[in-house]
Amino acid sequence: MAPDRPWSLAGKTAIVTGGSRGIGRAIALHFARKGLSNIAITYIANRNAAEATLDKYRKLGIEHSIAIQADALDPDFSTKIILQVLQGLKMIIIDILINNAANSDPIITYSASKATLNSFMRSFADNFIKEKEATFNSVIKQNQDLLGPDFLKEQLRETSAADRIGVPEDIAYIVGFLASEESRWVNGAAVSANGGNRKVLAALG
Repeated sequence: MAPDRPWSLAGKTAIVTGGSRGIGRAIALHFARKGLSNIAITYIANRNAAEATLDKYRKLGIEHSIAIQADALDPDFSTKIILQVLQGLKMIIIDILINNAANSDPIITYSASKATLNSFMRSFADNFIKEKEATFNSVIKQNQDLLGPDFLKEQLRETSAADRIGVPEDIAYIVGFLASEESRWVNGAAVSANGGNRKVLAALG
């Protein structure tokens, strides 16, 4: 059945880890503009930044929002988040989960963890779609703006066919689609988001 309000997230509840800044913040704000009703974000230390972000959500029409201090490296992270969300938002169903929080140091561990997450994603996509009608996807971001030296940003720009580096909103728009009812036939996909990588396009061309 087609949604009554295309692209809308009205009535939905979402968790966005690392939602107080950067890509996580952009995703959560985009969700708010799409009519999301309830949201929980996580942050590590900056409570003021998290509260400022919550204020923006409320101004965009979010009915209920909470910020939870939690570190994704904590073994009890998942249990802590779920319990606090269910209690804090007074909800019994979480419709959307965005695993955005990450640690990038050291890079060899980062790469291995991302490969593992993609493996889990494909397994979940296979096991939950029929019974729960839940889809699982990932976004592989490249050529993305980051906190780093200018020469590195320039190198990233040069590899992009779009002749620029990506901004958080570029990722947020993709995630917004994947979170909507219209993406129901997208399951187990690792979506490449890079503006067109010159080296890859040249190899295929």
